[in-house]
Amino acid sequence: MTNIPATEMKSGTATRRAEKADKCDLPYEGRFLDLFRRGNKGLHVRHLSVCVLVSLAGACSRGGVGGAGRADAGPVVATVGEKAVTSHDFVTRLSEQPELVRARYSTLERKKEFLEGLIRQELLLQEARRRSLDQDPEVKAVIEKVIVQKLIQVHTAAATPAESDLRSYYDAHREEFVRPARVRASHYFVASPPSDPKHAAARGEVQKFCTRLKALSEPALSLAFREEVRKGSADVATKSVDGDLGLRTRDELVQVWGEAVADAAMALKVMGEVSAPIESEKGIHVLQLTARQPGVDTSFDDARPRLVARLQAEVRSKALDELVASLKKSTRVDINEEALRNVQIAGPDGPLIPPLADGG
Repeated sequence: MTNIPATEMKSGTATRRAEKADKCDLPYEGRFLDLFRRGNKGLHVRHLSVCVLVSLAGACSRGGVGGAGRADAGPVVATVGEKAVTSHDFVTRLSEQPELVRARYSTLERKKEFLEGLIRQELLLQEARRRSLDQDPEVKAVIEKVIVQKLIQVHTAAATPAESDLRSYYDAHREEFVRPARVRASHYFVASPPSDPKHAAARGEVQKFCTRLKALSEPALSLAFREEVRKGSADVATKSVDGDLGLRTRDELVQVWGEAVADAAMALKVMGEVSAPIESEKGIHVLQLTARQPGVDTSFDDARPRLVARLQAEVRSKALDELVASLKKSTRVDINEEALRNVQIAGPDGPLIPPLADGG
């Protein structure tokens, strides 16, 4: 069992980590057989056959565990029949395990445990071949899928987005990478411009309102602000929605209410914070901050990894489509539409679905 820090033993996290690490100790085939030996009643025979097929297909496509004959194979650490398991094989298979698991195999005894898994796998593979399971149609079908996946991986590995495509995508989606900060505020407005004879009195009333708000804490503060907006704000567009201006950039606020209001809104930092009275050419304003959205300023160079990742799938898909198109040109492909039309498909509950007539 894996050693788990005491701080993790208070939850099920430690148990799950230990179980996961123990299952990773063995190669896939060994882990599967270990599960089978434990008598996992939830493992149906149908699932067993699939797991064995995948396991066998992987081993057959690799040519088994042993890699003797390679120039860099290293010394032989075990032999299974006529098959040699080299140090290179051992290291290669161990490197497939998570780093946490690999670190545990520093002693001879633990290395022997892992080697035993490789030996067990090789014994099973040799037995499978003795029974000609490598010629089984199901196994061949799985191997064909593995080979095709490998071809796709190899063929598209070098397909990367062109610099011009990265730049074009960045420019077309600039708002995703460069975006100004936005604030959302509730707005209380008194329509008393500086030229209004009653402006001083109006300002005095607004100052009293702000003083009352400062004596309150949430949620009473916001309730009082919204009540005053609904009762006396002159901003008809927002009065019915508690003065909500929505998320706005500084430039958007400037266009509607002017520089002073925009600057005051952007200066609010704490949720629920209320501004001092703000004077503009239109009148007197009070703002309460309800949300902030930080700005984003990601340069093209900083965004490059994201751009490559985003366009990589598209570029590789295009490379694969071009490969298939070229193969179709060099390989004769005939389709028997009559036979295809008469293919009968089983429905969800088993009965055959009759072929549809053309245009159906």
